[in-house]
Amino acid sequence: ECQVSKKKNEEVRELLNLALLGGKYWPGTGTEPTSYVSLLDGGNHEVSSPTVTNWLFGLYHDKHGEAASSADVGKVQRQLEALAQKAKPHPTHYRVAYDPKTNAIYLDLANDDWEVVEVTAEGWEVKRLAPEHPIKFLRKKGMLPLAQPKKGEQLAEYLRLFMNLAPDEDDSNLGEV
Repeated sequence: ECQVSKKKNEEVRELLNLALLGGKYWPGTGTEPTSYVSLLDGGNHEVSSPTVTNWLFGLYHDKHGEAASSADVGKVQRQLEALAQKAKPHPTHYRVAYDPKTNAIYLDLANDDWEVVEVTAEGWEVKRLAPEHPIKFLRKKGMLPLAQPKKGEQLAEYLRLFMNLAPDEDDSNLGEV
């Protein structure tokens, strides 16, 4: 009986280590203590979400060729939530964010590659934010992907869709793509 318990603890510890290698964990800045993970292969998610649960099951299966127990995955998620609360907090954003340190605006394209449009005074580029980046986008269920802007188009035409500008409002400061 003691050997079974020891083996289970080793499996939980191993899954925890795999999860720590596969993501960067952080707390949100809201009033409720919510824990998040920026997965190294893309995306930000609540640690308690079904996406992270499935990811943990996948990590274990990839390593052992069999499913982890739901109890073990639950233990690991609770440990990750606690660890995330000790990290530097980051605000979370939906679709648009501003980084005052770089004076950049970010637009989440909500595509499968977790790409964003970074807009600065020098121009814009489509990029994928690293898990260490301070801007953390979350996606609500049903959030649809946006088309990537194309070089040469008016940025104003693209951004007007997201800025709630009336047709007769001045958009000359929005720039050219």
